[in-house]
Amino acid sequence: MITYTHPISQTWINDHLDLYNYALALGDKEWQQQILQTLGQFEHHLTKKTTHWLSYQKPSFSVFKRNQPST
Repeated sequence: MITYTHPISQTWINDHLDLYNYALALGDKEWQQQILQTLGQFEHHLTKKTTHWLSYQKPSFSVFKRNQPST
């Protein structure tokens, strides 16, 4: 389960707060509202993205192990 203290959660929230501050500085009220709505749906968005990230298959590094000189 992803919680607010999980590093991915903290990064996601901080990135969206940075975007909100930028929208605020630009005076873009529509964008501010979109960001607030996204932040309000934190668990939905983060769960969807985390599931996608976790389904990514890491490349195999066995090729590098075979080419290493023996010691």
